Amino acid sequence: MRLTISTALFQDTYGIESIRSCMLLGLLMGSIYYDLRFRIIPNWLTAPGLVMGLLMLTLDGVSGFLQAVWLVCLLTYPFVFGFQRGWVGGGDVKLVAAVGLLSGLDLAIPIFLAGTIMAGVFSLYCLAGASPRGRWDGRNTIAEKVWIPYGACYALGALVLKGILAWGLIPLAGLHK
Repeated sequence: MRLTISTALFQDTYGIESIRSCMLLGLLMGSIYYDLRFRIIPNWLTAPGLVMGLLMLTLDGVSGFLQAVWLVCLLTYPFVFGFQRGWVGGGDVKLVAAVGLLSGLDLAIPIFLAGTIMAGVFSLYCLAGASPRGRWDGRNTIAEKVWIPYGACYALGALVLKGILAWGLIPLAGLHK
C-alpha cells in the first residue's frame, strides 16, 4: 500500500492528535495575546478551531461526534448565559466552544474546569483590588467597570493543565494523550 499524506493523516491516530494539539496550542496562545493586548478574541482566531474541531470529531464516528457536540453545548451554556447579561464577551464563549471541540471528549471537562478555576481566581483578585467607591462626577457616584481578561485566563488555565498532563506531573488516568 502506498503511503500518502492523506492516508497518514487520516489513518494515523498520532497525526490527528498532533494536528489537534497544534491547533489547540495556537488557539490558546493567540487568545491570550489578543485578549490581553486588544481586549478582544477575534472571530478569525476562534472560527478555525471550531471548524477543525467539528471536522476532527467526525472521524470519531456519529456517536462520538454527537457526544462531543452535546458536551460542548453543556460546557458553553454558562458562558452564553453570561454573555446575555453582559458579563463575558462573545469571543470568550466561542473560545470555550472551540477549546472543548479541539480537546476531545476525554479532556473537555478537565480543561473547562482548569480554565474556569484559573479565570475565577483571577477575577476575584481583580475585583478585590477594585475601588468600592467608584468615581465621583460632582453629583453622583458612578460605579467603575472592572475589565477582566477572562478568555486569557481561561486559556492560561487550559495551557497549564495541558502542560501538567504532557509532563506527567500529575498522573490522571485516561487524561494524558
